[in-house]
Amino acid sequence: MAERSPYNDDRRRDIDTLEGIRAQAIGGEGHLAEARAIIDPLVATGRERAATAPDDLSRRMDLVNALLIQAIVQEPTARTERRTRLEEAQALLASLPTEMTATTSVRKTQARIAAEQAKLAGEK
Repeated sequence: MAERSPYNDDRRRDIDTLEGIRAQAIGGEGHLAEARAIIDPLVATGRERAATAPDDLSRRMDLVNALLIQAIVQEPTARTERRTRLEEAQALLASLPTEMTATTSVRKTQARIAAEQAKLAGEK
């Protein structure tokens, strides 16, 4: 019997989602290095998963969310990294089909990215 890909396992995906939320919460408490230690591997894995199945929109959205969290938990002085992550997340969202960009979850994600970009612009 062929081994299932860990990403196809809904449980693994749920765990990754919860880890992303945990990273954001820890970062919100000011423990940025600890938060990055959680989210950085999820972004790396998300990139691999999105690259292996470019037509899988859920993998793209998982990567968008991980990139957003990664941007949020960067040190405030890491403006270039934060901007780069936000721009990459925005570009991935822009590549989604129109039907998907009209969904509430995508619009909320777009708004979160825009809010982070506005914060970054205001930190000049």
